[in-house]
Amino acid sequence: MLRQAAYSLFDEGGAGDDKSPADVAALAASGDLAARLKMAKMLFAKGSETDQQEAVDEALQVLKEDRAFDDGAAQKLLLQFFEVLGPTSTIVSRGRRRMASMLFV
Repeated sequence: MLRQAAYSLFDEGGAGDDKSPADVAALAASGDLAARLKMAKMLFAKGSETDQQEAVDEALQVLKEDRAFDDGAAQKLLLQFFEVLGPTSTIVSRGRRRMASMLFV
């Protein structure tokens, strides 16, 4: 129940957002960092392990391209993903390692 509530935080189907998932994907592919983060949230909200891994990968790509983008939004989003997934998740352990190498190298 708690985990489902946490997933709903990333559901981007909210009011005032008229972009379809396909529109967001196209923007993300064109290099739009805000769209990439939105795509990450949409993927994470799907809840499958594959989608969660893709969500972490999208957020890591934003971090790699511009770690200061939107006041560190990628790093903040990654930390939220990691909290929801929990410390025993392999996605978290790999993601934290990759994030640390980007931040501290």
